[in-house]
Formats: sequence, C-alpha cells, structure tokens
Amino acid sequence: MDAREQIRQRLDIREVIAEYVALKPAGSNKWKGLSPFSKEKTPSFNVDVVKQLWYCFSTKQGGTVFDFVMKVENISFREALEKLAAKAGVTIEPRSPSESGSKKRDLFEVNAMAATFFQSQLENSEALSYLEKRGVNEDSLKTFGLGFAPNAFDGLMKYAKARGVSERELLEAGLLSENERGSVYDRFRNRVMFPIADYLGRIVAFGGRVLDDSKPKYLNSPETEVFKKGETLYGLHLARKHIQETGETVVVEGYMDVLMMHQHGIQGAVASLGTALTQDHAHLLARQGTRQLAMMFDNDAAGQRATLSGLDQEIGKLFLVRAVLAPGGKDAADILVAGGKNDLETALAGGISEVEFRLNAAIEKYNPQTLDGKRNILQMLLPRLRPQHVFDPVALELQRLVIDRLMLDQKMLETYLNQNRPKQNTPRLDDVQMRGMARGSGGDELKLAKFLIQNPALIAKLDGEAAFESPLVAEVISIARTATSTEQILEHFRGRPEAHILLEGLFIPNRTTHHAFIPGEMASDRVDFAATEISSRNREETLRLELAGLKSQIPKAPLEQQIALARQCSELQKAIEAERRLRKRN
Repeated sequence: MDAREQIRQRLDIREVIAEYVALKPAGSNKWKGLSPFSKEKTPSFNVDVVKQLWYCFSTKQGGTVFDFVMKVENISFREALEKLAAKAGVTIEPRSPSESGSKKRDLFEVNAMAATFFQSQLENSEALSYLEKRGVNEDSLKTFGLGFAPNAFDGLMKYAKARGVSERELLEAGLLSENERGSVYDRFRNRVMFPIADYLGRIVAFGGRVLDDSKPKYLNSPETEVFKKGETLYGLHLARKHIQETGETVVVEGYMDVLMMHQHGIQGAVASLGTALTQDHAHLLARQGTRQLAMMFDNDAAGQRATLSGLDQEIGKLFLVRAVLAPGGKDAADILVAGGKNDLETALAGGISEVEFRLNAAIEKYNPQTLDGKRNILQMLLPRLRPQHVFDPVALELQRLVIDRLMLDQKMLETYLNQNRPKQNTPRLDDVQMRGMARGSGGDELKLAKFLIQNPALIAKLDGEAAFESPLVAEVISIARTATSTEQILEHFRGRPEAHILLEGLFIPNRTTHHAFIPGEMASDRVDFAATEISSRNREETLRLELAGLKSQIPKAPLEQQIALARQCSELQKAIEAERRLRKRN
C-alpha cells in the first residue's frame, strides 16, 4: 500500500478540513461550512465523509484531502503529502538531493528561521526582564514564540547567511531595510519580538516593541507576499479552537492584551494590526465559526459609539457585535496582571450592542411615535432585518428589538420581509400596511377597545384575565369597567395625544351597517369574536417569541443540543399553526 492510501485510511477528511473551516452537520455523514476560498455568507462548502471528498459550490472546485490542503495552504502536492503524512504517522520516501536543492525557499521558511534566531536571543536579555515584569509566564513565552532582536545592524543577517538565506530573501520577507545608498541592515533592533502568524499558524510577519524611548514604540513588518494587515489577526491561530467551540471572538488592541488574555484563560482573544476590522477580517472570522464579536477598547463611551458608527457594515451583518469598555480605561493586560480577571469578564459580558446602536440611530433620526417615522425606520434598517441564512442571529436580534421598540406585529413584519427579497425593488410601505403592522394603532385590540367605548356595558363579556399588549388598550379596558357612557371614557383621554387614535374612525359610518355605532346585539357578537381573536393571537405571539428564542440558541449550542432544539422549534411551529386554524374556524 502506497503512502497516499495509508494517509487516506488513517485520516478523516472531516477532521482535517475542520482545522481550517467550522463545519456543521448537513445530513447523514455530510458536513457544511463557509468556503475558505470565497467571501460567502451562505455555506456552500460540503464534505462527504463516506466518499472522503469535498466540494465547493461557490468556486466549483473539489477533490480529495490532498487537493484541499494544497489549495488552502497554497503548497505543492509533495508539501501537502509531507504535512498529512506527519499528521497520520506515515513514513514517506525522502526527497532526492536534486529535488531538495531545486526547491525555492518560501517566505514562511524565512520567517520561521528568523523567529528561531529571535527566540535564541531572549535568554538573559533585557527583553526577558521586561516580559517577566509584565507578568508573562514561561508557557506563554513558548506558546507565542516571543524573542528579542539584539541592538545590532547585522545580527539576523549573519545568522541567516550562515544558513544559506540570502539578503534578497530577507528583504522580500520584510526582515531587512535598505537605505538610499543601497546598504541593507536588520529592520528590527533592540526590540521585544512578537511573531505574527496566519490562521494556520505559519509565521508571516513580526511586531517589535522598543525597550527604551525610541520611536516608533511598535514596529511591524511591511506587507509582503504572505502578509496583509487587513487579512491578518494576531493570535487567531491560537483562538481558532475556542471560537469554533463557542462562536465567540474578542478583539482587543495589542499583542500583550491577546497574550495575557490567553494566559488567563480568555482564549477567544485576537487583535487587529493597527487597522480597523475589514471585510476580509470578517470573512476570515466567519469561516472559523464566529457568531458573536466583542470589541474591547480602553477609550471612553464616546469612543465606543464612534467605533460602532464607523464599523464596516459587512461585520455588522455577519456577527452580533458589542463594543466593550475596559474597566478603568486600562489595557486588558494591565487589568489581568493586577488581578482583575473577574472585572474584565464582567465587562466582556456587557457593552453596547451594535444592533441596538443602529436601531437607536434610526430612532433618533425618525419619530417612532408616528406611522411615517416607523416606516422610515423600517426602510433604513431593511437590509439588516432580512435574514442572510436560516439561523441569522443578527437579523433575529434586530427584528426582536424593532418589534419591541416600534410596537409592531411580529407575524406581519416577517410576512413583509419575506415578500420583499433583496433582489426585488422593495415598495415603500403605505399607511394601510403600517396601520396593520403597528400593534395598538389599528389591530384587533384597538377594534375591541372601540367596541367597548361605543357600548361600555359589554365589558362584562370580557374575560377579566385577558392580557393586552397595547398600554393604550389596557387603559381603555380599565376605564370601561367603571364607566357608564362613551362620553366618560373619552373624557378620560381629553387633551392627550392618544385621544385622536381612539376618535379616529369611531364616528365614521361602517361600510356594512352604514351606522357609526354598531347595534348592541352585533356589538356583543363582535366583542365575543374580538376577545377570542385576541386571546388566540396573544398565545401565538407567546409561542412565536419562544420560537425566536430557541432559533437564536441553535447556532451557539453544542452539536448534540442542536437536534433537540430543532425538534422543539418544530413542535412550537405546529402549535402556532394550530392557533391560526382555530381563528379561521371562528
């Protein structure tokens, strides 16, 4: 049996691919996730465990585990074979001398060599003393590969030359600088060195911090063939497992913040490299399974709001985002060293929700008390209200807030969102639609209230335990229990804004009876009908809220709980349909 077949038998393709892509079950022995080869929002990357094959519908590519590793890591077949053989414990024939000699040294190897040099210089250095004072333990030194760049212009150059690495290769890796005269010298000198790895753990660049008052305080590698700041997050290769298990990522500001958070067990921490989060960062995090994103800063509340306001819209669409203020305005690293882990974790559990921030911004712009204001708010938030996929936590949370804050009917809002898909021209909601959608301004509860205003004696037919969502209607019912005439009820609301809502349509002739007031017998029937209708709708609303809550839990739940939650969702949906059938019979 050759090496390739041994590797196929020993390795599960799902387990290999899961190191790169967050996969979820998609049927018997089938798995699905976001493609690592495109910036998609709906998962189209499929893995078949039985056939040991993968296929990406967005790029129309597929193949074996070897094909996947070659493509995702951009390496040759031989390199993929060696990598998978090491993982499977399979021995393969060594390369021939001619093959090894002709292989071009890539930038990953050059950076790995440089990291080894910097690490060798750390012992007994000033940098080690600095790190120990900052609270970094020995395990973190090794896990993060910290090192020291000596205060010399050619320390790395000499080390590299002795190992056959040329100045040109060091320049291409961003490890040397070149002056106007063409002289080259070590880019990093007298600095604590932080290796920067891509999400696969390959070193792509370095960050160096000075040990004196030199400027700049922090110096990063320049962008290279393998390093793009807008596509790289410090610490992601170490945070990936935690993110895939929990769906939670914390973005902080510096290398030390990430390092100390991991050291203290907060393992979802990553940092951007001096840039705001980009769309590329968002898609990278989404592929790792991120659903909730906490952004921790040491600035004030105004800075938090400014950050959320300038947040890339793609990030807001993909994740539930919170801006978190570090306790006392300190760095996360300093808080942890001072024994403030509990305070930090409490802060991470709170923060300003980006979804709520967007809704508040719309409410500040338009008056939510008017139909036109509600309509403008919905139009402004429409792209975010529509689910991007079946379980979209961002859309579900925004829908929940909009329904609550604008007093909208959940069923009618969902119907509107489903009827107007993104690729269609979305018609502006007219007044009739808005009145039907707005709870308390034209629904069944208000109709019942108007019947009772016209005939207060009918209050006796109403169940005393009935609950009403509209505060206005609840107030009408309360007054009607003691009032003896229509005038008494209306007098209670004289001079208040709610009065025009109650008066609107109250004395307009009914299309069927041609009378403003409904005759007593008919009104009695209407009250019976309306009361039954409201009770049923209230029960449905309770079920729908419970259903929405369960749906929001599914993406965050462990795999074994997702199936149970899906079954509960199915039962709730059946109960909702039963309430609708009941109303149709009536």
